Order: sequence, then structure tokens, then C-alpha cells
Amino acid sequence: MWTNAAGNRRGHNLVGNQQPRTTAKGSEHYAWKGDDALPSTKRNRAQKMYSLDACEDCGTAKATDRHHKDDDTGNNDPSNIARLCRRCHMKADGRLERFRERAKAQRGIEKTSPQPCNVCQKLYKPLRKGRCHRCNEYFRRHGVEWTPEAVAPLPPRACVNCPEPTTHPVHGRCHNCDAYWRRTGKERES
Repeated sequence: MWTNAAGNRRGHNLVGNQQPRTTAKGSEHYAWKGDDALPSTKRNRAQKMYSLDACEDCGTAKATDRHHKDDDTGNNDPSNIARLCRRCHMKADGRLERFRERAKAQRGIEKTSPQPCNVCQKLYKPLRKGRCHRCNEYFRRHGVEWTPEAVAPLPPRACVNCPEPTTHPVHGRCHNCDAYWRRTGKERES
């Protein structure tokens, strides 16, 4: 029996009727499925068999695809394979015409103009339930409609530690006093 460099017998970890791995490729390989293979597998075979040069149709672009003329991905005969650029491949498959028709249909759709938001009256598109993005997010987060009074700046208040006015007190302290308290654990002396 054959053994490798490590002294392991070939096929020692196989179960039941499982075949050992071989270096055979293509139709000689034990797992070869032939025409029962998936279309993607058959396309991969064509990619390995045929290299790409210039596009056979337009001749100007570099070929990127291998086109099966009879639409059978399993037929990898040289007379059935055309090396095409993406545009020529789409033209041969009919995808380019469908793409153009879809683009024409999109051009026919009338573009909507900005509409006023029901809440803040700013022109905006697209609206979400009649609201602009800002008003919709405010409503989603707070559960009430946005009003200018709701987001008005807070009146300045004095810090509990120093006479400095602050609009955003943290634990009643101004920013500087709070930073000092976090660093040292003591109140800042003013």
C-alpha cells in the first residue's frame, strides 16, 4: 500500500465506498459529472479552456466574456465559443436591448418636484408621511411633532461650583468643572 512522506496510508481516512483524491483532471477525475454539471460549472470549464484576446465582434475592446452561441453552456466546442467584450455579449444575448428599453421607460417617468413639509414647511423630497427627513426622525425618536420651541436653545444657567453660565450643565456643573471633577474626583475651586 502507498504511504506519503508522513507515513500515513493513502485513503486511511475515507468512509465507506468513498474514492481517494486523485490528481486526475477533467473526465478522468472520479467526481466528473459531465453534462449533469451545473451551468456555472460548465461556464468555468469554458473559462479554463479559452483565453481572451480582442473582442471578435467589434475588435476594438478587450474581450471579457466567452459567449456560447447556441446558449448551451455545456457545448464548449471551439466553433460554439465567441470571445466578446461585455457590450457585444449583452447585444448577442439580447440583454442590451432590454436594458435600453428599461432606460427609456425610466426617462418617461415624471420626476417629482420638492413638496413642502407638513411640519416645518421647508421644500423637501422625498417626503416621509408628509414630513421632511428631519421632522420625520424627530417624530420617530420622540413621538411628537417637531416645533421650533421643542429645539430652542436652553437658557443659560449658572454652574453649581463656579459663577460661569452654561447651557448644557452636566450634573449641575459647567464643562470645565465637570472635566476637573472627573479627573480628580474633587470639586474645582474657583
